[in-house]
Amino acid sequence: MIGDTTLGGVQTPQAIWSRVLCELEGQVNKSNFRTWLDKSVGREYGHGRFVIDVPNEFVADYLRKNQLGLIEKVLYNILGDDVRVEFSIKGETYNIGQDGTDLQATGSFIVGLDPNLKFTRFVGNTKENPAFRIALIVANNPGLYNPAVIYGRSASGKTHLMHSIAWAALDAKRIKSVICVKGADFSREYVANCGKFKHPNSSLQDSREVNADRARLDFFEKYTSTEMLLIDDIFSITPESEKSLQALFYIFDELRGANRQIVITNDRPPKEMHSLEERLRTRFEWGVSAKAVMPGYETRCQILSLKISERNLSIPADVVSLIASKAGENVRELEGALNRVEILSAAGIPLTIDTVREELGDAITPENSTTPTEIVEAVARVLGVSAEGILAGRQFGNTGVMVGRELAMYVIREELGYSAVEIGHVFGGLQPKYVNIGCREVEKGLKTKSKTQQFLSKTLPEIRKLIYPEDDGE
Repeated sequence: MIGDTTLGGVQTPQAIWSRVLCELEGQVNKSNFRTWLDKSVGREYGHGRFVIDVPNEFVADYLRKNQLGLIEKVLYNILGDDVRVEFSIKGETYNIGQDGTDLQATGSFIVGLDPNLKFTRFVGNTKENPAFRIALIVANNPGLYNPAVIYGRSASGKTHLMHSIAWAALDAKRIKSVICVKGADFSREYVANCGKFKHPNSSLQDSREVNADRARLDFFEKYTSTEMLLIDDIFSITPESEKSLQALFYIFDELRGANRQIVITNDRPPKEMHSLEERLRTRFEWGVSAKAVMPGYETRCQILSLKISERNLSIPADVVSLIASKAGENVRELEGALNRVEILSAAGIPLTIDTVREELGDAITPENSTTPTEIVEAVARVLGVSAEGILAGRQFGNTGVMVGRELAMYVIREELGYSAVEIGHVFGGLQPKYVNIGCREVEKGLKTKSKTQQFLSKTLPEIRKLIYPEDDGE
């Protein structure tokens, strides 16, 4: 125990609460102790009451509803007398109305959010990024479009947008609590809290089972009490984690039923989340989904300029252009290249095209990016038709070629982020309106339960596998 238990012969509330925390740490699950109790402090003791200071009203509300009986019991064991437990926030008593509503809201409960990932720091052509538009709508209307699924390739900005939704909703006081967790961490936390426990309705034989049951209830209370739940990389919850998926199914229904926002990121849209069981996958289709497009050349230049400014570096414009055009298309690759250039500059080596090209070595290659031609060829191989026919579009009697043409336009738009005008150039000057029509046909097929949907759900992953043969989906 840290500190004395008395001050001038009188027990101080801080010392008493330190003893209580020592006892609680042995009875409460470690992750729940860290989340709900670790930052609490004993504030007042006397006249039959004991006041505990906590960070915000969300923690106070949780402890009042879920741990009050245990706290009172431990206090009785230490003090030898019954006391009324109250909670305070920054010294002000936290009051709960008769209907359970907060009468004195003063703070927010935030777990796992990155303060650097906000809309104000999102760089790119937001007008042509459907995921950005959806993220803004969800942030302004929590619970209306539920769940919100943002999908896309690795480092496409989907995690940034997910965090931005939560920060915007918090800043506008539309929500007060949010939990952000990676899919794999959710599974690990479930196993640590619930993996070996009996069902709560089972008979309890000893104190270990009582503690286990309490940890399980704490786990579900934590995730079903939050006003917004963010799950990053949900594909990392594998089919083998069956019990974790069952827990997620229950939490999903609880939150959605309470009109509380759920935001998910994944590498594929809901219809292509084949590793999830159907009842969960179909629930992900209830709300709204959008793809985070990879940053184009101009956006990559803007991202580099922002990071160069933040680091107070001086890098010639032609070197920035070289990195943006040749050192990869996602933010992580750009940052990696910029780190190497920064080290080069710190060593006193002049930053020229030649020195930077030599330093970055094989990172500066035109093969880093998939081309529209490669996508057309992949579509042709999967469908067993001619790539030239897909590009020319003159074989109107050949259904395979026409389907391939629409698929190729759709995949180029989704994977490379090309505009309708740019895709039109690929297909020999095709007018943008016809490109949009072709892409809409594919989108319509994905949304309609039919043989077309089955065909597309099977064909699109095969095409992507040819485009990214070494992509592990993370």
